[in-house]
Amino acid sequence: AVATTIFAVLPVHAETVVWISARFDLLAACLTIWSCVVYLLFRRSARQGFFFLSLLLALLALLSKENAYIIPVLILSVELIIQKTAKIIYVSAYLLLAVIVFIIRYVALSGIGGYATSSGDPAIYKFSLLTLQGLFIRGPGQIFLGFNWEHPFGVVHVFLISLALIVLLVVAFKVTLSRSNRRLVLMGLIWIFVTLVPAHFILLVGPGLTGSRVLYLGSVGFALVCGTVLTSSKSVRLSVALFIVLIISLSSCLLHNTDAWKYAGLQARQTLSDIKT
Repeated sequence: AVATTIFAVLPVHAETVVWISARFDLLAACLTIWSCVVYLLFRRSARQGFFFLSLLLALLALLSKENAYIIPVLILSVELIIQKTAKIIYVSAYLLLAVIVFIIRYVALSGIGGYATSSGDPAIYKFSLLTLQGLFIRGPGQIFLGFNWEHPFGVVHVFLISLALIVLLVVAFKVTLSRSNRRLVLMGLIWIFVTLVPAHFILLVGPGLTGSRVLYLGSVGFALVCGTVLTSSKSVRLSVALFIVLIISLSSCLLHNTDAWKYAGLQARQTLSDIKT
């Protein structure tokens, strides 16, 4: 519940949720998450129906957007970290599904498809030092500090961002993780970086958060890490206090980011009105 609440109020979600063109990111993320969740249900209940439902959800995710091709890696991570086993036969089913869908995609599009460079080559093949900056610095940083600095803001917003950072620092120094919670944190970190890889060439999200939709799926891992760490404190009062402060800070920043989209919508409406007249 703590992780899901944090996920719900992350400021970086504004573009993905508000902009209709980002609906593919929403669909792919939702289906990917549920595919992994249902797979966990299958592993814990041994009911075959859950396994096939998870595969169906994975198929729908793959058909929604190409960033869902990391599902086999996520399932493997679930096996090795959460289940502490290596049921490769189950993982291979997801890998086979991804390969089949990719072949169909390749034939239908006469190529890999997706974004292209100015020379016409697939952008996913473009690697440089900026790729590492996006994967390990800019991308993860924007998932948490996804604040729209280009939209007018006040001292209160800066204070709330600082407060959220203080909460994380306090948690980092005060909390001692159990072995099971360490596995959850590791799973969350792997989730963040694995889900960022398909969009590595557009992870240098600027201060206006243009293109931040590619961070939506990765933010699931961040919420898992924060939720696990917050609930690991021996002091329940401290955990509750830090959680409330963090939610208030993130919610305020999220409202700020959505205000930018409201302003853009009003400007577009006014422009259309001026054209009509």
